[in-house]
Amino acid sequence: MTQLRGHSLSYDKAFRYYHVSRSLNKAPTLSDKLFQYNDHERTVLFGVLMEIKTAVMLIKQNLSKSPPQPFPMPFVHQPEYIPGIPAATITTPTNNTRVENSVFVKGTAQNIGGEYSLWLVVYDYNANRHYPQDGPVAISSNGQWEMTASFESSGRYDITALAADQNANESLLLYQAASLSRADYPGLPALPSGCITLASVTVSRT
Repeated sequence: MTQLRGHSLSYDKAFRYYHVSRSLNKAPTLSDKLFQYNDHERTVLFGVLMEIKTAVMLIKQNLSKSPPQPFPMPFVHQPEYIPGIPAATITTPTNNTRVENSVFVKGTAQNIGGEYSLWLVVYDYNANRHYPQDGPVAISSNGQWEMTASFESSGRYDITALAADQNANESLLLYQAASLSRADYPGLPALPSGCITLASVTVSRT
């Protein structure tokens, strides 16, 4: 900190004054304020400004030789599933596929069993209802599964693979048994509590 007649002039303040003066197309002489200072103080002030000017020139020279490089974005690996958490994929059919009255659905599953069961549910956009398919879905030892999904009429459908906890699994089984006994599958207005959506694709029946 440089002392000037009871006033303190820091390098930071002098640096800001230098750039303000340049923006106004004025030489940084501080002529407005020089009458407040004696010859010695003016000499100190100009010395500070010249040091700052020299430092700025050196910074500009260094930046022109080696401009700053942008920081690399961190690469985040997203695993296909988190160990211990139920996960599933639908590999066939793919999204926006056109289907007939039924389609063979294939996929993979991890961490399904014990507390959770895998179910395949078809959602009918026209009827606004969910239709559980024959379930629970059997999963092979290598994590593969397959099941046929059916569509009653033309329209748009979601095929969803979901994990059902024990209570949800019991509700779906009761619906399936009641529908089978009546030979009527009215669908569900909403999925039972305890269902976790794992994968979904949208298809259209022509």
